[in-house]
Amino acid sequence: EEAIVLALKTPRNSDERIWLGDYGSPLRDNALMLSLLEENKLLPDEQYTLLDTLSQQAFGERWLSTQESNALFLAARTIQDLPGKWQAQTSFSTEPLTGEKAQNSNLNSDQLATLQVTNSGDQPLWLRVDASGYPQSAPLPANNVLQIERHILGTDGKSKSLDSLRSGDLV
Repeated sequence: EEAIVLALKTPRNSDERIWLGDYGSPLRDNALMLSLLEENKLLPDEQYTLLDTLSQQAFGERWLSTQESNALFLAARTIQDLPGKWQAQTSFSTEPLTGEKAQNSNLNSDQLATLQVTNSGDQPLWLRVDASGYPQSAPLPANNVLQIERHILGTDGKSKSLDSLRSGDLV
C-alpha cells in the first residue's frame, strides 16, 4: 500500500520523455490509476481525489490522444456502475434530486444565475456545470484577417457580370 501511495504522490514530468515512444500524459496516467484502484477496490479516498483531478484535466482538453481516450474509457467503465445513492437539494426544485446514477438537468438562464446545490445525502456528490448559449446579437465582422473578393470570368478570361449570365453559360 505504501508503494501505491508513493506512486499517487509522484507527479509525471511531462516535459521529459523517458524514451522515444513515450506518449503518456498526466491525464492518461491519472485515468489508468483510477481504473486500477477501483478494479482492485483500493484507497477509495484517493479515488475521489483522482476523479476530481481527472475531471478538471479532461474538461480542459480540446482533443485527446488515442491513449488518453482509451484510458478515460477504462476509468469510466470501472466507475460507471458504482453503487451509491446520492441526494441533493437544488435551488430550482423544492423536492430533492435523488438517484443512483448520473443525472443531467437543463436550466434556463434565470435558474442558472441563481443555482445552488447542497449535498443532502451521505455519499460524495460530484457536480459539473456546463453552460452553452448564443449571443444576443451577431458579432461584428472581422476584417483584419482575410479579405475575399469574387470575380466571375468567362472561358476567355474576361470579367462577366452575374446579371449577364444565362443558364448553361460556361464561366
